[in-house]
Amino acid sequence: MYYHFSKLRPALEGNGREPDFPEEVGYLLLADSRISEWKLYQCSYDDEKVNINNPVNNELKLLLYSAERFPPALALTREDISHKFENNNPPLSEFQSAIIESLKNRLSMLSRRTFFFLETSTDEIGYMNKSEWYWVIRAAKDKSLLYWISNDYFIYTNPISYFKISDEQLEVLST
Repeated sequence: MYYHFSKLRPALEGNGREPDFPEEVGYLLLADSRISEWKLYQCSYDDEKVNINNPVNNELKLLLYSAERFPPALALTREDISHKFENNNPPLSEFQSAIIESLKNRLSMLSRRTFFFLETSTDEIGYMNKSEWYWVIRAAKDKSLLYWISNDYFIYTNPISYFKISDEQLEVLST
């Protein structure tokens, strides 16, 4: 796996926008904000045949490798960055520094936080499959909703009935 920053360009096909990567690069968005022109991507490609600009620095690369082993850290960092830069467009160096700071903070907090890996009890077409397991990171104060991490590191909210959760687990997540 590789990690790169990219700006968006007009899509090669269709009317949308896409990262400015060669066609043979597979990618997954890891961090962005609405206004920031820079985005952080996890990329896959044959490194001998592809030349991509803007790789992350070594410190961030090692933090991302660590965070891949615990998806809540990546999802919470994505949320942090989105909020931090919701009203401004930072230069790449500031964007990268903010991601490093957030990942360090989120990874160091994991030993003090309780998350649960829970089985789902229903399907949500396109992003949740019955009987699969997802990280659940918190419950709403009224305990009616759970916040969980998707396979692409987004935080979603669904009714508690969508998960197989004990009363004890729910109590922990709602505090």
